Amino acid sequence: MTSLLQLDPVDSALALLDCITGRNGDPGSIEALARNIDAFLYSMHSLQPALAPIGRLVDDEPPETPDHHWQANIGPRYPTLGLYWTMLSSRIVSGEEPQISAGDAIDDLTDIARELAAVDWHLNIHGRSEALAALRWCYKVHLYMHLVPLRAHLEELIFGN
Repeated sequence: MTSLLQLDPVDSALALLDCITGRNGDPGSIEALARNIDAFLYSMHSLQPALAPIGRLVDDEPPETPDHHWQANIGPRYPTLGLYWTMLSSRIVSGEEPQISAGDAIDDLTDIARELAAVDWHLNIHGRSEALAALRWCYKVHLYMHLVPLRAHLEELIFGN
């Protein structure tokens, strides 16, 4: 059996940030965005607890960038994304109604870019160990909630009618 190639989580996080924001000079493409999200999600499988403990190693925080900055950059890059339906929980509980919500793809990309920019800041200011810890923390508490439903929305846009 062949083993799968392991992708570096920090590298894939920064590649996704580049794709979302265009800081790499590439035009916005939902196909490229889907590929970068896939690579990032796959890379997170290699981020083991021993390599990056949950919990921050340093006390300082990256500088805040307001939402309107991110949205002004991201919105024009992905004008077709719009709103989409998403589940608030994938668990089926007997006797409970399903919980769905409307997702906003540009708002999701704004949240994702902000988190990944913080990882980039930690890498540049504190080094790889802190960047990995920040990445693992933000994925566990926030990023997965945006990435997985957003990726399903992209699939619908790419292959749906």
